[in-house]
Amino acid sequence: MATCLWREMMRGSSKSLTPTVEQFCGSWMIISSRCLSCTVPSSHFSMSTISRPVHVTKFSPSGTQVLSCSDDKTVKIWDIASGEPIVTFYDHSDYVRAGQFLPTDPHLILTGSYDSTVRLLDSRTGRAELTLGSSEAGIGGVEDVLSYPSGTVALSASGPILRVWDIVAGKCVKALSSHQKTITCLAFDGKANRLLTGGLDHMVKVYDVSTYKVVHTMRYPAPILCLAVSVSP
Repeated sequence: MATCLWREMMRGSSKSLTPTVEQFCGSWMIISSRCLSCTVPSSHFSMSTISRPVHVTKFSPSGTQVLSCSDDKTVKIWDIASGEPIVTFYDHSDYVRAGQFLPTDPHLILTGSYDSTVRLLDSRTGRAELTLGSSEAGIGGVEDVLSYPSGTVALSASGPILRVWDIVAGKCVKALSSHQKTITCLAFDGKANRLLTGGLDHMVKVYDVSTYKVVHTMRYPAPILCLAVSVSP
């Protein structure tokens, strides 16, 4: 089973991040840090062709590929066995700070960028098949994206606004403003009946996805930069 280890670096850092994929005790790990070192013998490769910081790395559903999203405006899919990029996307025009493989199709990647767009990239064609949003529409930089398990609806966070996108129709169907500051992260519970959002306003909010009403709010002593939900077996 693939195991992902991820370290978020300080926003605004100008220092380059070079993610490394390491194999240790039979599991693969993705490590992003300013300073990389490993004293345990392991198989690994470094994403050294990326010129700017990488804020997102995700394993493919098969565990044989790695997705990277970078401040050099590129999205890459890497083959773990060879350590080489399989495809590079150049569709975004600004930092790419969010991305994931679509749950229903490993060839499709959902990404979000500071160019104010959410894009659906296809590794078979090497280009974006769908673009949602724009700076002209008043949508700010996208901090995170999240696809529903069905693959037909996606969520994005831009500033304090949570948007719901119909991927099939290619349009925004709902925009919510429950946070006072930028929303930085999105996550579902185990059954995708509840949506959690974390923000720089120190808040984590829980939504009922059938109505998108906030059913619970948790306050923390510091800004929320990432969150995850542990799913019970």
